[in-house]
Amino acid sequence: MGLGMKASAALGRWVRGGASNPRAALMKRAQAAKAERDWRGAAEMYRQALELRDAFGPRVQLGHMLKEAGELEAAETEYVRALAMKPTDADLHLQMGHFYFVKGDPDESVRFYRKAVELAPGDPGLLEALRTGERRAADAPFAQSLETAMKAMAVGRWREAEAGFQILEAAGRRDYLNLHGHALKEQGRLDEAIRLYRDYASHVAKEGGAAVYEAEVQLAQALQLVGRFSEAAVRYSTARDLKMAREGWTGSVDELLEEIRNCLKRVHPSLDAGFIR
Repeated sequence: MGLGMKASAALGRWVRGGASNPRAALMKRAQAAKAERDWRGAAEMYRQALELRDAFGPRVQLGHMLKEAGELEAAETEYVRALAMKPTDADLHLQMGHFYFVKGDPDESVRFYRKAVELAPGDPGLLEALRTGERRAADAPFAQSLETAMKAMAVGRWREAEAGFQILEAAGRRDYLNLHGHALKEQGRLDEAIRLYRDYASHVAKEGGAAVYEAEVQLAQALQLVGRFSEAAVRYSTARDLKMAREGWTGSVDELLEEIRNCLKRVHPSLDAGFIR
């Protein structure tokens, strides 16, 4: 006896639904495992889903899961397969740049970051990733000195940190001038610290990005400590302009404006700094 129309429709819905869509079910289980940080479990679900039907997104996700699980050779294989499917995908090149850094190949990492920027020129996130990657590649020969300096900074051993940063500075690695400045500032050597902060601000100004804003704020704070309030106000003003340009506003609480007003009040005690906006 045949099925009635309603029964046939219900059966069709069941067939088209999750009960007969094992790939969708596997993808859902993969996402759940990923949320639980079960990287190997998620990888297995993505692998089974790909056996049913290959696709770019799950292939990339399988690479991610294997990378997180520490299975770097297998992850590389999956990334390369995904790249063959979409060789002009900028985000995949970015992710492969991250992968090769984790794998310990900073030069290959930079190659992928550069290609990502070529594919999506002007993307600020990709440009920042490229700058970071290039810095890491240049730092590779000095990894031991950098690690020593950073560990010393973390526990307040300022002279030891200073010695490590001196090695980097002597080698032309100017990306750590600000940290060298911090180590000197904590020792009370403020004039030397200001020189390094100023040099760092000039260095990062050529590249742009968030580092320029941070450099201006650090320099302004150091100038305040030695009572050079006019110069500090100028640097805070520059930082405020940079923040406005990058974010479109200065925040619900304009802390930089308050610092500018405080500096100007120290220079001109009778000044009504409230008019400054």
